[in-house]
Amino acid sequence: MQLTYPGTRISTMQEVFDFVGCADPERKILWNIESKINPQYPNRTLGVEDFVKRQHALFSTSLYASQITVRCTCIAT
Repeated sequence: MQLTYPGTRISTMQEVFDFVGCADPERKILWNIESKINPQYPNRTLGVEDFVKRQHALFSTSLYASQITVRCTCIAT
């Protein structure tokens, strides 16, 4: 069962990597990360190119770089 807490901030991916790194010092976790952006609402997310560049920069410098599988979906409604 999940609980919600209004006003709670969503952690950044870097914060998640840092947190998990404490619990997984041997780096055994495999990551399957799915991102979704909607280019019809540019004020809600970065543009596709900027989003992918920033995500790649974060993932490629992560201690988990070789253990990350990424799927980025561009939603068009």
